[in-house]
Amino acid sequence: MILATELTLEAHKQEEPILVEIDGGLVPFYLEKDEVKQRDHQSYLIKFDHVSTKEEAERYINTETYLLSYSGLQNNEFPTEKALLKNYSLYDADDVFVGKINDVLDFSGNILLQLFIKDKELLLPFTESHILDWDNEERKIKLQIPKGLLDL
Repeated sequence: MILATELTLEAHKQEEPILVEIDGGLVPFYLEKDEVKQRDHQSYLIKFDHVSTKEEAERYINTETYLLSYSGLQNNEFPTEKALLKNYSLYDADDVFVGKINDVLDFSGNILLQLFIKDKELLLPFTESHILDWDNEERKIKLQIPKGLLDL
């Protein structure tokens, strides 16, 4: 299978699963030992353990994949792959917890953070200029949120 990513998989520990989104849930898949080969600067040839036929592998074409933890990021290095922000804890400028980032949506280059607060969807505009601080180890991000947006 081909995995396209901006991340470097050489730093990924093979005993940690790659999470594959299937029917709205994340399912862990482990890489078969020594079956990660760099294809080009943005993709790898990989083989999941327990996936042995072409037909089984085709089931995972165009699925979202996530690394449970990514040791290639330094604590103060912002991830270039925005999907890594899923499940980060979001705080406002006053360091008040806003919620967990449920998803990162891209509408023609306009990035929105999706949160659910009191069972209501909240979409926050996201640009790197709004970032006040982040911590990859704690999976926290502090954001300048436009006034009144949380009151909606």
